[in-house]
Amino acid sequence: MGRTVLATGLATLVLALGACGSDESDSAGEWADSVCSSIGDWRADVQATVEEFRADPASISADSLREATDDTLESTEELVEELRDLGPPDTGSGEEARAEIDELAESLESSRDSVQETLEGSSETVSGLLANLSSITAELQAAASATTQTFERLLALDPGGELAQAFRDEDSCAALQE
Repeated sequence: MGRTVLATGLATLVLALGACGSDESDSAGEWADSVCSSIGDWRADVQATVEEFRADPASISADSLREATDDTLESTEELVEELRDLGPPDTGSGEEARAEIDELAESLESSRDSVQETLEGSSETVSGLLANLSSITAELQAAASATTQTFERLLALDPGGELAQAFRDEDSCAALQE
C-alpha cells in the first residue's frame, strides 16, 4: 500500500509539472530562452525522478525516497540560482519581467525550504517518509504552479510586445505554453 501512495503522490506531481545570467541585459529572445530552458530543465529533472519510481516500484526504499527528494531539492536550488543570475531583458517591460523572476525565485526557495524541513523531520523508514509524502508533493506542486503562473504573468506584461513574442517564438518555451 505504501508504494501505491508514493506512486499516486509522484503521479500527481508529474501532472502538476505538466501544467506548468549576469547584470547585463539580454535580447528578449535570449532572455526568454534562458527562463524557459531553466524551468524546462527543472521539470525534466523532477519528472525523471518520478519516472524512475514508476519504472521500478519495487526499488522504493527509504534511501531511494530520500535520494529522490534530495535530487529534487538540488535541482530546485539550481533553478533558483539560474533565475537569480538573469539580468532584466532589454525590453520596455524588462524591469517588470525581472521582478516577476525575483518573485518566482523567492517562491521556489520557500518551497525548497519547506520540503527540506519536512524531510529533516521524517524518520529514516519508508513509512516515515511516506507519511510526509503528501506534504512534500504539495510543496513541489506549489513550485510547479508558481513556474506556470510566472510564465503567464510574463506573457501578460506586454501581450503584443517583444518579450511576449519572444516567449511564443522560442522552442524552449513551447512546453510551458501547453
